[in-house]
Parts: sequence; structure tokens; C-alpha cells
Amino acid sequence: MMPSMTDKIFDWALHNLVDPDREPSFEQFSQSIGIKAFTVADLDVARSQLVRADSTMSQDWLGDYVACGFHNIDPFLRGVWRGQSLMTVDSGTLVRNDDTCSASYALNHGLSDAGYGHLRASTFHSAAEGGTRLVSLCFADDDHDVDPSAALAFSSVINTFYRFGEEKDPLTFWRTPQVRITKRERDALSFLADGNAVSTVAFKMGISETMVHRHLSSCQSKYGAASREQLIAMAIKDRVIGN
Repeated sequence: MMPSMTDKIFDWALHNLVDPDREPSFEQFSQSIGIKAFTVADLDVARSQLVRADSTMSQDWLGDYVACGFHNIDPFLRGVWRGQSLMTVDSGTLVRNDDTCSASYALNHGLSDAGYGHLRASTFHSAAEGGTRLVSLCFADDDHDVDPSAALAFSSVINTFYRFGEEKDPLTFWRTPQVRITKRERDALSFLADGNAVSTVAFKMGISETMVHRHLSSCQSKYGAASREQLIAMAIKDRVIGN
């Protein structure tokens, strides 16, 4: 009888307990059991802030994550802020409609394009340090039927054994906005980023379409953005919108 994925995980963990001087290769072992990548993040829930993070996801994808400010709409981070402990996401499934934030759509389909079809996240609390650790696992498109107990087992092992290298600096996702815009400009930009047409933005704000265009043009000028799409991306990155 072939050992199950859970059996392999606990056998691997046992070897690390027996030989504490062993240098476990989390990335190599995770790939051997069908996990494409994983991310470990320590969070300050009280301040809704990420403290530090390591990830085996592709550098191209991590670069896009930071550049687009996806932490603002990351469903796993939002879930942690709301107190959730187990979360799943199927990438490439979000439908674009009036209720879909454009950044959420880009994040969901960007994960799929990078080959991360199914993601599972678990949170663990440290009584000693008073913090919360988020462990997320990425699987390929055809691995949606992965055993939930096995995924939780591996996340637990990572939480137990994983240590951030002292030479690694914390990832700085949180930054002070470099551009100042007015509240009305922010409202117009936020409504537009959520996929609303200018006419709908005008209706929601109780102003004319001409005034909406003025607000957006002012924002675009302040950011030096070549298009409204670039403006939205830059504003999300600066946490001006998307919180």
C-alpha cells in the first residue's frame, strides 16, 4: 500500500525532530508531494500589517504582486484581518462584472497565468510572540482535489519548523503614499477602479460627468500616469485606493 501524502509529511517531519541539526529543504520536499510553491508570512493583525514574508513563488509573480499593490485586496490577508483560519482560492475563476474590483480580477487571473491554480491558506497563532503566521500553499490547475487534511498537515509542519533567515530583510509592502489627492479625487478613482463607468461614478458621487473627468484628470496629472489603467495601478500600489 502506497503511503498517503499525509503519511509522507509526518514521516518527513519526524526525521526533522529526530535530527534537529538537519537542514530541511522545504522547497524540495513540497515539490515532491505536489505543492508548486508556498508562502510564509508573519502578521500584525491588530494593525492589519504584514511584518515579514518569504515565498517560493516565482520572482516575476512576486514582483507583480508588490508593484500592483495586491496586498490591499489579497483574499487571504483580508481573511486573516476578519479572523478566518482556513481559506481556499481557485484562480482564474473570477468573472468580470459590476461587482468585481478590477484589481481583484487581475490578482485572481494573474495567479492562474503564473501556474498557481488552487491555493490553500492556514493561520497559526503564537502565544509567546503574540503574532499570527499565515502559511499559503499553491497547487497546479489540476490539483483542486488535494486532500485538505494533508494540506493542513504540511502547513502545520512549515509553521513548526520554518525559520526566517537572519540575512533576509522583511518585505516592505506597506508604504506612505507619495502623491496627495483630495477626498473627492480618491472617491472618483476608487469607484472607477471598482469597474464603474464614468456615468455611474457621477451618479454615486452626486456630481456631473464633467466633474468626474476633472477629478480623474487631476489624479492622472499628479501621478504622471499615461493612462487611467496605469493611474489605478499606481494608486493601488500607494494604498490610496483598494484598502
